[in-house]
Amino acid sequence: MSYIFQVNDYKDYIESEEYQKKLNQVFGFIPTKVEYNLLIGRSADKASNIYNLNKRMRQMGALHINLLTYDELLDYQVKYLDRIKLLKVL
Repeated sequence: MSYIFQVNDYKDYIESEEYQKKLNQVFGFIPTKVEYNLLIGRSADKASNIYNLNKRMRQMGALHINLLTYDELLDYQVKYLDRIKLLKVL
């Protein structure tokens, strides 16, 4: 579960007043709509464990983190590349 804490640490860093100036210097802006995603394996595994995953996420106060599988990431990328005409899907 340390990976959930790691994502929460990133969230705290990005939202911290202490680091706003540094973030602005590096990115040229302050991110305001950050989507936190955690890559967790395959869709079948996620589906068979979704109850326990959601329970643990609630217990850890991590409902702001989207659980994304490799299959979902691949599907997202294929759709994105097809939409911008960089990929021919047959």
